[in-house]
Amino acid sequence: MKYTTHIATGAYLGAVVTTIVQPSPLVAITFMFASIFGSLLPDIDHPKSWLGQRIPMLSIPISAIFGHRGITHSLLGALLHVALTFTINLIFPILSPLTTGILIGSISHIIGDWLTPSGIPLLWPNKERHASPAMFEIGGIHESILCFVLSVTSIYIFISYFVNALSEV
Repeated sequence: MKYTTHIATGAYLGAVVTTIVQPSPLVAITFMFASIFGSLLPDIDHPKSWLGQRIPMLSIPISAIFGHRGITHSLLGALLHVALTFTINLIFPILSPLTTGILIGSISHIIGDWLTPSGIPLLWPNKERHASPAMFEIGGIHESILCFVLSVTSIYIFISYFVNALSEV
């Protein structure tokens, strides 16, 4: 998936979770930005990715050790991320919107890459990649439509949330 579609997917899941949890507006904004950041996080394993170019001191060693679409795109990586998020939230509850948002965005990224022909190494360290039966080409018209629909829907959901939240004050 292109990074813009990952961002749209992370924003969409962040907006949906925000409407379910109904946090304060400040927590909602924190959660949304964290979801968007998290949607780019699994590609830290690729130095030429949007995030990898901005944090090369992390991206290059991670890429050298695990390669692209390695542990950061796997079930094991997701489970480790869940465990880390749960632990941080227990120790520092105030960070919960941030860490949980990053987790939601990261999971949206993995699901998004599962929808591409390249697939993901779901059972890493087994490098066999698994892809969804309903997949689409990266950068194709279907991805462009998905990105547009998710972006518009996310904006609508988030604005609706804020209108409702502020009307209750």
